[in-house]
This record gives sequence, structure tokens and C-alpha cells, in this order.
Amino acid sequence: MAISTSKVLAAVYDERVRQDKKWGQQNWSPSFYLAILAEEFGEVAKEAVEYTIAGLKGNESARMFRRTNIVKELIQVAAVAVAWIEAIDRHDCGVAEACPCITYQTEHKHAGEQA
Repeated sequence: MAISTSKVLAAVYDERVRQDKKWGQQNWSPSFYLAILAEEFGEVAKEAVEYTIAGLKGNESARMFRRTNIVKELIQVAAVAVAWIEAIDRHDCGVAEACPCITYQTEHKHAGEQA
């Protein structure tokens, strides 16, 4: 069964909404976002290994369960990548890792912004 691009993107959007409801707007540093993305990708890798093992054992129901989990985890990976892009867009101040608003989750105004 093929999943259309529009359905995948809708699932990523829904996951972003869920993340914002759970955690609020996130504004981490690039290195912290990389760690979050790596953790999510690790979950994909784990499910992929379990999928392969289930297939080698001939356990089709476990394999299909892992396939579903791979898709869910990939949607989370995509949603975290979108969140990172959103944070970059919000904080295009040119100071990267030194910017306190993306390092410590505080709100501040950059030069030229209205308070």
C-alpha cells in the first residue's frame, strides 16, 4: 500500500502540532537540535533492526508491527527537522550558538526588533 506525499506531510504536520502542545515552542541551539534528531533517528534504527529480525524469524505479524513503528518514528524525525527549521527561521540573528534565546529557551529581542 503506497502512502501519498500529501498524507505523509499531513502526518508530519499533525506531529508538529502534537509536539508544540506537549512542549511549547522550542528554540534550542543547533547542537541540541542535532542531539534530539539523533535520538529520534536512533529509534528508527532500532525499529529497522527489529523489523529485520522479525523477518528472519518468519514472524510476519511482528514484522508488520515494526513496519508501522518505523513509519511513526520517521514522521517524528521529519517533525523534529521541521521544528529545527522553524527555530532557525525565528532566530536568524547571526550569532548562532551564542544567541541566548536559542541556548537557554529564554525570550529576548534581537537588535532592531520591537520589545
